[in-house]
Parts: sequence; structure tokens; C-alpha cells
Amino acid sequence: MKGRPIALFCVCWIMGSSAAYLYNGWSLIRILLGVLLLLGIFLYLQQVQRVYSLVLLMAVLVSSCYMEWTDVRNVSKLPTTLNVIPAEVSGMAVEVEGTIASKVKVDGDRAQFVLSLQGVRPLGSDDEEKERKGEFSDIKEKVQVQIKLLEEGEQETAEGWKRGDQIQFTGTLEIPGGARNFGSFDYGQYLHRLHIHWLLKGKGAEGIAHEPLETWFSKYIVFRLSDSARKELGSQMEAVFEEPHAGYMKGLVIGIGDEIDADTYGDFSKLGLTHILAISGMHVAIYVSGLLFLLSLLRLSKETALVVTFLLIPFYVLLSGSSPSVVRAGIMSMMGLYMTRQGLMKDGLNILCLTALIMLWVDPYMLVNVSFQLSFLVTAGLMIFVPLLQPHFDAWPKWLSGTAVITIAAQLLSFPMTVFYFNQFSLLSFGANFLLVSFISFLILPLGALVLLLVYIWEPAVKPIVWFVSWLNQWTFDFVNWLNTFDQFVLIWAKPHFIIVLIYYLLLYYLFQLLKEWKISKQPLPLSSEDTVPLTPLLQSVQPDVRRKSHTFSFASGFDPFRTNEKKQGLLSGGTRLQQVFQAVQISSAWPELESLFSVQGAGYFARKPFTFEKRITLIILAIVLLAGLSISYQGPYRKGEGTVAFIDVGQGDSILITTPTGKHILVDGGGTIQFGQQASWKQRRDPYEVGKSLLVPLLKKRGVHKLDAVILSHADQDHAGGLKAVFENIPVSKFISNGTITEKPFYQELIQTVLEQKVTMYEVSDGMEYRPDSETILSFIAPEENLLHTSADNAEAISPLPVLEEQNHASVVFLMEMEEVSFLFSGDVDSAGELDILDRIKNSADKKQSTSEISHTNSVNGSNNDGKSKMFPIDVLKVAHHGSKSSTTEEWLNYFQPRLSVISAGVNNTYGHPHPIVTERLEEHESEVFRTDTMGEIQIRVRDGKIQTRSILGSEK
Repeated sequence: MKGRPIALFCVCWIMGSSAAYLYNGWSLIRILLGVLLLLGIFLYLQQVQRVYSLVLLMAVLVSSCYMEWTDVRNVSKLPTTLNVIPAEVSGMAVEVEGTIASKVKVDGDRAQFVLSLQGVRPLGSDDEEKERKGEFSDIKEKVQVQIKLLEEGEQETAEGWKRGDQIQFTGTLEIPGGARNFGSFDYGQYLHRLHIHWLLKGKGAEGIAHEPLETWFSKYIVFRLSDSARKELGSQMEAVFEEPHAGYMKGLVIGIGDEIDADTYGDFSKLGLTHILAISGMHVAIYVSGLLFLLSLLRLSKETALVVTFLLIPFYVLLSGSSPSVVRAGIMSMMGLYMTRQGLMKDGLNILCLTALIMLWVDPYMLVNVSFQLSFLVTAGLMIFVPLLQPHFDAWPKWLSGTAVITIAAQLLSFPMTVFYFNQFSLLSFGANFLLVSFISFLILPLGALVLLLVYIWEPAVKPIVWFVSWLNQWTFDFVNWLNTFDQFVLIWAKPHFIIVLIYYLLLYYLFQLLKEWKISKQPLPLSSEDTVPLTPLLQSVQPDVRRKSHTFSFASGFDPFRTNEKKQGLLSGGTRLQQVFQAVQISSAWPELESLFSVQGAGYFARKPFTFEKRITLIILAIVLLAGLSISYQGPYRKGEGTVAFIDVGQGDSILITTPTGKHILVDGGGTIQFGQQASWKQRRDPYEVGKSLLVPLLKKRGVHKLDAVILSHADQDHAGGLKAVFENIPVSKFISNGTITEKPFYQELIQTVLEQKVTMYEVSDGMEYRPDSETILSFIAPEENLLHTSADNAEAISPLPVLEEQNHASVVFLMEMEEVSFLFSGDVDSAGELDILDRIKNSADKKQSTSEISHTNSVNGSNNDGKSKMFPIDVLKVAHHGSKSSTTEEWLNYFQPRLSVISAGVNNTYGHPHPIVTERLEEHESEVFRTDTMGEIQIRVRDGKIQTRSILGSEK
């Protein structure tokens, strides 16, 4: 980092901010003392000047204090304003007035936006008090507003609301939901980082008093105009393109990513191509280069072109949505253009770090923004790693080598962050990015921008371009869809610790540095071994303009203003442009200035240094450590010899993940979003919340579930089977076990079709069968009652269609599991009659013939003697049937099984009133400790050698 004081200062600032964000109290003090000690030792060994060392140490302290100060001030003022304690605010009806502070998003029957409160007053519970008009209490605080639209016409009303408009309405305050499962998305924490602490929910748009902004002197006017411009351009895209091309082009050209077809986005996401669908630094580079090219065609002077482009960059940043990556690229471009205009020397890495410091000073929480992290890490990584990789591709054609180096570097750099946040990486991502990034960025994107331009200039010319672009888009969609058919190349990774990510980057850097030295050592020497290379003549041989050029590159702009031939300034095409852009990144490598220069001009001079045996050994060791670390990380975090049963909180429904002591994974049920009645078409949302896709699949991936050895469906009700379709589509499954019946409900028909398409082996289980996933785990099925084979009378070997059964509770799959000397009973939604039937069969059970199949019949169900005489069979853990409904968990059932622990899976404030007080009282009478997902969130039970450990994400309210 020599010669880059800003970069080192930025690293120290981030260290302090990170410590303050992750720790607090005495833990923070201990961490800071350790960081300061290690940093001080490092700076001393590097012989850094005392004054600068002190500045760096102070950067750690000041940044941590700044983060702490920001966090302390980030509290809600509503309880104080309303004169109540914070616990009483949730559920309170209030009337508010304020200013719309964000774009209003209308999706189906919901409109949502951020409201900057200016006044609030509480409303009483009775109508007379609600009519009483008191004075508003002044307040300055942001809340997230959600308005449920009651009529179709209210969509148009809500779409007329804009930033800066004044509104007044009544609603109910609620606490934003936090993470209810270990590792799941925390919506409350996300809003907290936006300085938002409450949800305000209202009904009906017609009852909201709305006052449009009528002045141009408002802080919202710039964003208001930006929203209007984006909406206008989006409407033009919709007018000329058909779906799914319209949503795709809106995301690609304008940055309106929330209207991209969900299936298209999913296909791109699997291949690591979502960065193409969002406006990023690359788009800013193309925009800046295009502007400079157009201005050069207009024969403006270089200085004037730089000034005009500098002034226009903020407009593009606003128009594209102002994401952190775009803001980063915009600031860097403006800095680069300014320094170029002033004739100042500049360094890409220093500019990048200065940009990061500016953004972190404005908003310290930006540090944990995914877009911010990916943008800065990948950009800094490209500046450092591209020069290390370039020598290995010198023999390739220039147009190809630049693209290859950038693709490889970008993929290797983004890989740990991709698995850290998204827990999935496709090995085909390298090839997909290599083939599609340049194609889309330098052909589809410019053509899409040209379409928008011609719509306002000469509309007849638009149609053939739109047809051509749509044809290219369809080819892209088909190609991406075809690549996604190779599921074996998609790797699922558990979320790694952030320390592992840092170690990965360090190992990769030193590995590539050694590889570059090895490559240079093998290159032929241009000079004889007897020649000497005096330093002064070599420096004099380098022309001043060349030396200046090598140090005046702005990474974000993608434009070199010091080309020898100024007529060639502007936007280059395809791989040639990329190759030239990233070759210039050498100015940001980690070596001193002269070494960077000599690596291009005097490679033969440095080739005299041999690649020693010690370095060869070091290179091999680093490669082995890196590969071994990746292999261990891929295996997942399970503990050998320990079994885990996780009762996942899926709302009103069931989903249980069993992990055996050998790392086998079994999913019992998949939850499901319950809908009442047929929903009107106008109420349907573009990408509605679905338990399987939105919660279950991301959670399984985050826990490193590469494959489900079995999916057991207790019965075919929506709240148990609704989320499984997404599971089968996204995670490999070996076996599908069910009760052997079907329903005619559309969701279940789609599930079975997906299971068949994925070629998953299907099993029908009944009383007396068992499944052994490994030697430590046995699943013994005790319901449903054994059915006759579905055979026709004419042909005993012909299999008849599965029976249709609409009322599924009575036929639920019920099974006992023995794992690590701990017994579990999973009872689905079996009703009281089904429980009594099971008990009767146990009492009268006889030996059953042993089968040799994997899912087979067992001799006798534990709990009955061979003489048929019943005995009490106490178990350790009971999954209470039917979410604690009073129609299940009878007295006889509890008398027989005597569970030590009982788990009830039910949704928060569900409309059914589950669990019923009769059931919870009955469990307490039997001295069974009760765990509930509605009050405790996800519940995990870990077992080892007969010992049980329990934990829940929210804790018990008892």
C-alpha cells in the first residue's frame, strides 16, 4: 500500500466501523485494543512515519466512535411524542400528517412508501373519541407506510402520489418483523439501518387527504423529477416492447429492476448474471465513454467535453436509481474527470477509497449494504488482480485476453461474497459471464438506449430495432435457460464466517502474485545475460506522455484522455475496449510506482530474478491450503455425531429439517402460503411472497443443504405442501415420501408434476414401514393404516391411479424417529380419531414380515409386545398435531406417549386461534415442556448420546 495513504486510511476506517457495528460494550473495547495493538506492530515493522501511524490509529478510533454515535442517535421518538412506553406503541391507532419521502410503489392491492412524519396524534378505541380532533404533536421521524387498496380504482389514485406530496390519514403502528429463523432475513434490522423503526398500516386510498407539491423550492424536487423521468421512460419501454422483454429492458437500461419477470431473474441469478440486470459501474463507464465520444463528434475541445460530461454524470446517477454501485462509479468518474481536466496525477485505488470514505461519512450503515460491499470489493479487486493475471494471457489476442482476464478476476473476487449472501455458485458462471457480459453491455444496452432516444426523435425507426433487440433477448433467455438445465454445476454453500472470506482474499492475492513472478521468470530475456540495465537511461527511454498516461486512468470512467491520437477518443467496442480499460488498471496494483512501470516497459529486467525453490514450495502450499479450505467450507457446518431437528417458523404451517449425525438431511413438510377464496386479478402482485421460494429455499441453502436425502409430506394440505414445489425446483431431492393419496387442488397437481419432472423417486408409506437414512437414525411409520395396493381387478400387476382424498388430516403420515438415543414423534395434522386408531393398532399389532427394500416393513412397532399386550411408550419430543388444534392431542395420546418436550408449530396471531388453550393446558398437566413457534420463532433441538439441547431464536415468553 506504499504510495497510497488514502487507501490505507480507508482500510483503517472500515476496521473501526466494522468493530463498532459487530460488537458493543466491553467486547468492543477489547476488540479495539487488539486491533490497535496489531495495527501498531504492523506499522512499526513497516517503518511508517510516526505522524502517519498516529493518523491511522486515530482513524480506527474515530470511525468506531462515529458508528457508535450514529447508532445511539438512531432511535424512535414516537413513544415519547405519544407519551407512552415503547411496548404500547405497537397496535396503536394514530392519525398522521407528513411528506412522502420515497417513490410510491403500487403492486396489486398494496401501495407502500416512506413517510416523513410532521405530526401525529393517537386515536381512542371508541368512535366518539376518534371523532375528537386534537392538536397534532410535532415530530420528525420516518415510517414505512403500507396501504391496503380496497378497490381497483384506488391503484390509479395511489400512482398519482409523488415524493414531496403532503398526506394525512389514519393507520395502525406496528413493529417491523425481525428474523424468526436462524439466518433468515431480518426486515426490522434492514429498516433500522434506514433509520425507520415503525410500520404504519392503513386501509383504502380514497380516505387519504392528499396535497400535491406546488413549489420548486423543495429538497424533494430533484428526486421527484427523477421519478417522473424514470416512469416516463419505463412507459415508453412498455409501449415498444412486449413482456418479458419490456421488464428486462427497463432493468437493463433504466435500472427499474423490480418489474423484471421473476422466472427470467431467477435464471440469471443461478448463473451469477444479476449484475447485468442492475445499473452498475459498468453502465456508468459506458455512459461516460459514450458522452465523450458524442462530444468529440461535435468537435468540442477536450477540456469542454470533460466539463460537460462531469456535469451530466449526476443526472445519470439519479435517472438510474442511485444504487450504491452507481453512486460509487459516479463519484469516481467525476473525480477522475476533474483531475484529468486539471492535469493532476491520479491513482484509481486512492480514488476508489476516497469515494468509499465519502459514502461512509454520509451514511455509516452503508458499510453493511450488499451492493456497496460488492461494488467496492470487486472494483478494488480488479484494480489489484488484473495486473497479476495479465501476464498469463499475453499470448492471446488482445480483444480476447482483456475479456478473459476481467471475467476470471471478477468471478474469483465475487465468489466469496456471492456464497456469503446468496449461498449458491454455478461453475458455468465463468463461461456465461465471458460470453454474455460484453454481448449485453456493448450491443443490447446501447440498442436499448437508442430505442428510447429514437422514440422522441423519429419513431418509425424504432420498430426494426425493437424486433432485432427482442430476437437477441429471446436468444439470450433461451441460452441462459439451457445453461440452467445443467443442475450438477450449481453448488450450494453454507454461509461462511467473514474471517474466512478475508483469508480467502489474502491467499488468492499471494497465490497470484507468486504465479505472476513464476510466469515472468519463464519469459525470454531481451538482453544478454552480460548486459546491464542502468536505471537512468531506462527512465529516460520512457516518454513523458506514456508515463503520465499510465498514471492517469479513472477506473469508473473507462476513458483515457491521453491517447496519442485524439481522434480515436470515445467508446471502443467489445473486448478491445475492455482490454484497454483494464490494462490501464495496472496503476492500481499493490507495487510501487516504478515496478508498475517496469512490468510493462522492462519485463526482461525483472525476469533476471529467478523463481526460487522456496517460492515454488510456497506456491504449492498456498494452492493446497486454498483448495482444502474451499472443500471444508463446502461440506457445511454440521457436527459429526450430533443430530439436529429444526422446527422452522413458516407461519401457519409445518416445516421441519432433520439433520442426522452423519450429515443426511430430511425435510418434513414445506409450509405454504394460505389463501382464502379466489383473489381478483387486480389484487395479484408481480412477485408475491411464497413460503417455499421466499423463506424455505434460501434458509436451506444458507445452512449448506446441498441435497435432501428425503422429503416427507405428512399430507397434501396447503400449509404443509405449498412450499415444496420451490424446494424441488431449487434443491436436489433423492426421495419423496407421502401417504400415497392426492388432491385435485391445483397447487398439489403442480407439485406432483414438478416431482416427476425432477425424476425424484416416490414412495408410499403406511403403518409398519421404516426408513433408515443412516446407521444412527431410524424412522418407523405408524400411520396411515396399511392400504391395499392400487391394483385393478383385471390385472393384478397393473397399477391403478392414486386415490383422490380431499380431507387429508386423518390420513396424515405419522412416524417415530430414534436418533442418538432420543425419540421423536411427528404427527402431522392427524385428528383425534386418527390418534385413537393408531393406539388401537399398536395395542393389537403383530409381527409383520420383514422386507428388503430401503423403505421397508419392520417386525413390530416399538410400544407393543409380541403377545399384543400394550405398554406405555414414553418419548422425548412430540410434534403436536394440527398446530395445537383442540381436535387433536387427546388425553389417551398423551397418556400413552408421555412426551418430555412438545413443539407446536403455529403462526403469529393466526385466524384459527392455534394453539387452543385446552391443548396447552393438557400438555402442562402431563408435565411436558411446551415450545411454540408463534412465540419463540424457530426451535432447534440438538441431540447427542441421549442428551438434548434446545434453543429458539426469540426465546420463550413463559
